[in-house]
Amino acid sequence: MGAGGDLSDDLQNLEQDDDDFASGLNDDQKAVLQSQIKELQQKTKEMEALAKQVKTEMADRDSDPAVVHKDLKKLEKLSNDISKREQEIGVGLGITS
Repeated sequence: MGAGGDLSDDLQNLEQDDDDFASGLNDDQKAVLQSQIKELQQKTKEMEALAKQVKTEMADRDSDPAVVHKDLKKLEKLSNDISKREQEIGVGLGITS
C-alpha cells in the first residue's frame, strides 16, 4: 500500500534527521522523544493494518456496510491521533508548522 509505505519512510527519515538534533537534548528529553516516536510507529503500523482490512472489506460485496463504516471511523480516529502525535514530536524537537 503506497500511502502506508510513505508514512513508514517518513518515520524512518524523521528518526535519521533527528539524530543530530537529539545530540543536543538531555537524557530525559531524549527518552520522551524516543517513546513518542515508538508510539507513533506503533500507531502507524496499526493504521496500515486497518487500512488493508478496510480495503479488503470494501472489495468484498458481502461485507456489512455497518462494519466497513465502523472501521473507516477507526481509521479516521487513528489518522487524527497520528497527526496529533506528529505535532507533539515536532514541538519536542522545536519544529513548528
